[in-house]
Amino acid sequence: MQLSITPIAFPDESNIGFALRVALRNGFTYVDRVYPKSIINKIIRGNPVTTPFPIDLKPRLYHSVQTYITTPLFECHIQIEPKVCLRCIREKGYIKMEVQSPFIHLCSSHHEPLIDKCYTCNNQLTWDIALLKGRCTSKQCGIKLIPVPPTQLPLLLEAQVADCLLASYFLNNQEELLLKQPRYPSLPNYQEKIREGFEFLNCHTDARNWMHKCINQHSSFFPTNFAAINITLLFNNLKAIWPISCVLQQYEAIERTSSSNEIKPLCIDITTASKLLGVSKVGIKILLENDFIKSKGTKTLHYKSIIDISPVIELFSPHFISNIMKPLSEQKESLIYNNICLSNIFLAVKEDKLNIGFQPSSDLMSSLYCAPDDLKVLIKKKRHHNIQMTISNLGEIEESKLFSDSSRERSLRYKKSNQLGFNF
Repeated sequence: MQLSITPIAFPDESNIGFALRVALRNGFTYVDRVYPKSIINKIIRGNPVTTPFPIDLKPRLYHSVQTYITTPLFECHIQIEPKVCLRCIREKGYIKMEVQSPFIHLCSSHHEPLIDKCYTCNNQLTWDIALLKGRCTSKQCGIKLIPVPPTQLPLLLEAQVADCLLASYFLNNQEELLLKQPRYPSLPNYQEKIREGFEFLNCHTDARNWMHKCINQHSSFFPTNFAAINITLLFNNLKAIWPISCVLQQYEAIERTSSSNEIKPLCIDITTASKLLGVSKVGIKILLENDFIKSKGTKTLHYKSIIDISPVIELFSPHFISNIMKPLSEQKESLIYNNICLSNIFLAVKEDKLNIGFQPSSDLMSSLYCAPDDLKVLIKKKRHHNIQMTISNLGEIEESKLFSDSSRERSLRYKKSNQLGFNF
């Protein structure tokens, strides 16, 4: 479409804001009369557009909001929903690029909250020409926008805004143990999310109540750190120090009142699974191959793999402890000295070569019990197995020297095989 008027873009003007201004200057009421919806979506996201446009618009389509803040909530830092400063629109007549940053909640010029919805009809704003007139974008409303109601929020740094959004997410997704990271942030009711997250991060009582709900929504068979996954996720991803930071670290002090014995799937990312199970990524592979855990989707492990760790608890929960048993956490020194990890313990239990007891405690190592004498027998078997494996493989290596130059490759394969654990 040929447009009669092509204004010059301001240096700090947003891509979509400039597209709206071009449409307004050419007499249009709605932006979709100028650009197809698919093109509008590309402009909002800063993606390249091949359709012919006014010459001043093309270079700006590759412009993006720059920030050094990262968050597990989304990948790109270009917010889809609009939020605007009414004073900027009234005084300057354009929409700044900064408003598309999900980490900016106040206008940098006027230090006023950015408006993300109409407080008359309560509808979310959309990217349309009415924004440049300071009016609601709903065709059923269209009334002049009013400022955000006064709040007690101070000027927050970008890292603090990221924390508020994350806290709001966990408050409204209490059962969510996975942070599904979409490409672009969709943040309806943006200012409410910031306020909600800010109040939570500054209130010890709210934090303890939320932690109590999180922990006691799970089966009583789960160790405490299994039940506190979302608490740990929130704490580990906070970028600033908040009043509740010390409270989040004390989740073990939360009283467990859940009486449920139902063990539901506990699906988490592979990194978290590795930490909770106390095994390496190679150990995760061993557990997966022996059905101690389950993988959602393909069995091929990668950094985005989703692991269900509940089968481990199902396996051990029927096992009772006896008087001669001690928790593995008290025998940790012996395990480390003899290079025995939990994946070795699991395999030994599966093959009836080790009697194990289970009583939920702070973590899996503290929840698993065995008799010290039984562990000594297991260690002796492992040493004998290691010696036999070493003799066998060294013999193969010496034999290979006589017939080929593959001794180094065989040694490497042997070394790799030893990292996968042992069958007892």
